[in-house]
Amino acid sequence: MARSTKKKSRNSDRKTTFRFGRVTCANREEYTCILRDLSETGAKLVFEGEAALSPQVTLRIEQTGERKRARVVWQKEREAGLAFE
Repeated sequence: MARSTKKKSRNSDRKTTFRFGRVTCANREEYTCILRDLSETGAKLVFEGEAALSPQVTLRIEQTGERKRARVVWQKEREAGLAFE
């Protein structure tokens, strides 16, 4: 089986997590999520259902109360990838 040679464009190591979060969109709509991967530069989120995210969002990590402004890099079904600003 051939391996993909596509280089990942991440600048920092990701750590698998299972933290709860809340994403707030530009229109103030909020979505509950689970952070599956987290790094200094971004995160992979899984939502309970469909989430209509705006291009710029704020992520709040429930366990720590930390807030991060982010750009939505990709979104597919119930998952999304964020790049922190």
